[in-house]
Amino acid sequence: MERLVSFLRRWRWSSAAEKSEFDEVDEEAGLWCVEEEDIPPEECAQLEEDSSSSPSSSSSSKRLPRVTIVLKRRTSVPPVPDASLVSETYALEEGKVSRILARAGVYVDATRVASEHGSFASYRRRLVWQMLKRRWFCALTEATSSAFEDRGEFLDFVWSAYAALDASFRDDKIVGPFAASGHVRVVFKGGNVVSLVKSAAEMVLGRVECDAVRRLGSALAPRGISDVDFYVWFDYAGSPGLDEDFEAVHAAARAAAKRALRSLEVPPWDPPPDLGATIATATGSLIDDLGSDPRIAEVGALEQIRGGLSCESVSRRDLEINQTVGGVELAFYGEPRPAYVSDNARVEHRDARCVTPDDLCAFSLVRLLRGFAVKPASPEAQKALAALVASARVLTKGECVDVSFPLRNDVNLAIWCQAEKARPGTLVRQADLKPAARVYCESLDALILEQRDLTFGKRSQHVLIWRVAKASKRLRRLVELVGIKLLAHASKSWGLKATALAILHRKLARFARYSLSDDKENLPKTTKSRRSFGGLVVANPSTAKKNAPPHSAGKLSSSSKHRPPQYQAADDDAWHDDNDDVRDLFDQTLVTDALLLPLEHLALRVFADRTSTNSLPPTFAATWASFLAPLVDLIALFRDAAVAIDDLPDHLRPRLEEASLFRWDNLNRADPCHTST
Repeated sequence: MERLVSFLRRWRWSSAAEKSEFDEVDEEAGLWCVEEEDIPPEECAQLEEDSSSSPSSSSSSKRLPRVTIVLKRRTSVPPVPDASLVSETYALEEGKVSRILARAGVYVDATRVASEHGSFASYRRRLVWQMLKRRWFCALTEATSSAFEDRGEFLDFVWSAYAALDASFRDDKIVGPFAASGHVRVVFKGGNVVSLVKSAAEMVLGRVECDAVRRLGSALAPRGISDVDFYVWFDYAGSPGLDEDFEAVHAAARAAAKRALRSLEVPPWDPPPDLGATIATATGSLIDDLGSDPRIAEVGALEQIRGGLSCESVSRRDLEINQTVGGVELAFYGEPRPAYVSDNARVEHRDARCVTPDDLCAFSLVRLLRGFAVKPASPEAQKALAALVASARVLTKGECVDVSFPLRNDVNLAIWCQAEKARPGTLVRQADLKPAARVYCESLDALILEQRDLTFGKRSQHVLIWRVAKASKRLRRLVELVGIKLLAHASKSWGLKATALAILHRKLARFARYSLSDDKENLPKTTKSRRSFGGLVVANPSTAKKNAPPHSAGKLSSSSKHRPPQYQAADDDAWHDDNDDVRDLFDQTLVTDALLLPLEHLALRVFADRTSTNSLPPTFAATWASFLAPLVDLIALFRDAAVAIDDLPDHLRPRLEEASLFRWDNLNRADPCHTST
């Protein structure tokens, strides 16, 4: 035991930082356990070797041993905590509320805080540390992607990763037959696909000699790229053999992906970025979010470490993560490398895609990561860092490539298989990445529904949407994508598109101002509902005007100063079911399913039961309004562009078609990957 304690003291900085590979685990050293037999005493000195050593210097005739660490789970700390959660812990501690919502479906009460953390002070410290760690991770991921000098270099890397994964699958004796038949397929997905679609739309709109259209194009211009995301689609619905051997094929595909990722070369920076400044900026953003609450003692520590930390790229060992009865098991193996592979065998959680009690998000995650080490550059920063985490040095990471492998019971995989079986091409399509390089990627519909489901969901399960990771960014993407899809609709006139966008703009503006108001005197006393077109719902329509929200919130103001004069014929009643053309256009472009109905469900959740408002934070309405206001402005840009295009002669109108949004080989390869915001 003495040898183990001695090892733990020396291993503290490394183990505490390695734990950051699993987002839901506490970061404090000493709260995980190491099985002594897993760490031979004679190897301790070798394990303690500085991780910043290059692979060649750390290699020796004797292989580094596999090291296993088991961590305790603490589900009361979300992967991406919101600053408001830290403030709400004070109300819980003072007994003003009985519980707080940490994330979707996870409530925390005083008993749980005591059980998992011992005290509220420790709970808050761990929340702040998790927030800081995530800010660093996001900032370093962006720094990693900044190594690509232009779009051409980035697309070349995407193609090399896609081709390596596809070839590795086809070469595998278990996965190969299914990959050859198209039932195991690599799909390019995520934010980079959204950016490329927006770039294609911007290119088409930029050719129009019209200020309103060019303003929209400028607003759609991507501000940068992110890590490269892939989804491995196991089409078990189309292959009985795959369904029968799913577990074996899944495991073999993960192993093949790890081999492929190890073969990739991450481009070097030229010149290298100031990583210390990157960390300082990320720390400052957290201070800004927390600084409004003077009770949060950790803000002082953050002020001390901002600008007092250095960060450098380091080599790290590959990592395997497994869920066990005893906790989360981390296994480190292989030689340290600048870009290492992390394999998380099973991630399970419920998000907005999970509607029924049996729905579950279940997947494996194989990632190519770049290792970094953060160290204090001054005694003051060292002391402040110690107040947050018992470590003199923290290992962290930036993401390069992310490959998601859905498990058989994953709700999203079931949705994909059912949709593609019913109508092939619904969620997966091909795109021209560059000349002679065609890839499978998410379709425009898939991108839209993904942004919806990862934010407030089909039924607006996430009322406190700011607790959802990247909610603001995803909501903007959602509006951008439905706007692009509406403009690219082939069979509708530009006049109808302009009218529909004017109606949508007024709807969102009214919703932002009135629909989530905390004026409890005007709440409707109802428990049942009927559906209205994209609007809010009441049980008894005859009482709607008297009770104000929700139904009157769906009415449009005929005197709105934002309404284009030539489209005032789209009167207030057009918001409801009697405007068949607009309703059909909204249905066909997913405006109804992806935007209007989720907002309707949100209003129902807030207003259907008066007592439900008592559990909402006092800033609920204002915070929601702050999320919606930029979206209202964005829809106004789409509306103005459609009005302007409708006024143009036909030969001057843009030829924006959905197929053209996936011709990325037409984009300018010399364009920079990152632009100033």
